[in-house]
Amino acid sequence: MICHFLGPDERKSLSCTCRAMFAFINTEAPFRKLKLTKNGLSELNSLYRYSRVLAFATEVHWKPKFEKRRGRHHSTNGLTMVGLSMQLILPILQTSSSLRLFEIHRLKVCPSHQRIILSVPTLRELVLNQSIFVPSTAKMPPSSITSLSFVPGATQPAPTAHILRLLSESLEVLDVSYSSRTVYCTLVALRTVQFPHLVSLRHNSLELNTLALLTSHLSITKLYILATISYQQLDFTPDVLPGLRDLSSPWWVAEQLVPGRPVQAFADTGRKPVNLDDLEAKLSQLAQSTSTIDTLQMGVTCISAVRIFLMLAKRLPQLKRLQIWTPNIKLRVNPDTGKGTKWHPLKKCPPLITDIEIRFRRPTKGSTRPPISRPFCHWMLYLAGKACPSLRVAMFAVLDSTESDIEPIDIPPACKFKACKTGGEWEEQRERAWTASEKEKVDGLEDTLRKMVSKTTLFACQ
Repeated sequence: MICHFLGPDERKSLSCTCRAMFAFINTEAPFRKLKLTKNGLSELNSLYRYSRVLAFATEVHWKPKFEKRRGRHHSTNGLTMVGLSMQLILPILQTSSSLRLFEIHRLKVCPSHQRIILSVPTLRELVLNQSIFVPSTAKMPPSSITSLSFVPGATQPAPTAHILRLLSESLEVLDVSYSSRTVYCTLVALRTVQFPHLVSLRHNSLELNTLALLTSHLSITKLYILATISYQQLDFTPDVLPGLRDLSSPWWVAEQLVPGRPVQAFADTGRKPVNLDDLEAKLSQLAQSTSTIDTLQMGVTCISAVRIFLMLAKRLPQLKRLQIWTPNIKLRVNPDTGKGTKWHPLKKCPPLITDIEIRFRRPTKGSTRPPISRPFCHWMLYLAGKACPSLRVAMFAVLDSTESDIEPIDIPPACKFKACKTGGEWEEQRERAWTASEKEKVDGLEDTLRKMVSKTTLFACQ
């Protein structure tokens, strides 16, 4: 009855809000990511009024828009707007049971606030975006943070050594961004500090030779190198990265790092596919690993099923998992050899591949992904099954040329084909695709939620 006393605009707003809240509750979609971008008195008041929202976040990105003053860090202590905001936010995050990632921008974190950040029980990833932890001799609680990232910006040796020392017992993943020399030199200076769980390193700096500082006192087993780094001659001694097992880098880096090291998995991060005529020479470099390569991710100019599998069976006979991407949607099939239907070039030495994924990339107009042809996928599955008798899982996808590292779960059902072999028969694993009306409702829900949350100066998304 009350609705009848409302005007058309009020009823429309109430209707949209009710529908949004109904979907919000029934889809179990709480706030996942909060971006705090304002830094005024009204925004501070909004944070105070809606502070309980912070307890539901799995990611909090603190990126207030400061005045443009180069090289200045804003202290989290004191009666400034930054200090008051952090003093309001951190006690709430300390009791959170959802927070996984915390990013801070251009902040100078005082010891009392360091203690709160380190004591968040669920926090796993800390991102320092041109921020520092003020060095202190105060005793800090043990931390559960396993990943530390230095977002582009100059780092200082003393604060860098302080944060590394605080996280030494729990740190597993280190992203040095473009500050590799400072971070690596700090690691060398901290030889007396043990990093028992540090196994993964992400390197974006153009100074690749700084990797020579990572000798056997660190147990680095996984290394990621940015694709845009140009060719450099690497003169590394055998004691540099001696335990490297998982390498993601351009091919020219792998050709210099893999020989003599126990690499078991390689992923090509380059944006240029390899010509089939050059592929065997590159595979022979991977074969010089002191261990067996069982996982490979690479790009090729075109898919020639028999030719690629022949090279893999020859150079990497123990390969189990293979992911290939190509800009060519066509499949090159070898002509009939005239040796009968039961004959196959790989019959004498078939590869042991059990899991294969082929991604076709091609330019598209706008953001529309091209659908995948299922008859074409069935034909590829037949060829792959004939070449690899051990094959158990196969997936084929068509993606935009700009999509490179997208996860399989994020690929729309209409653009991928996945099949699993059970009991000797292939069975397609289908996912139900959204209808046009369902997609329209979801898009409308996202817009409504965005408008509602923008009033609280908090940007939220699933």
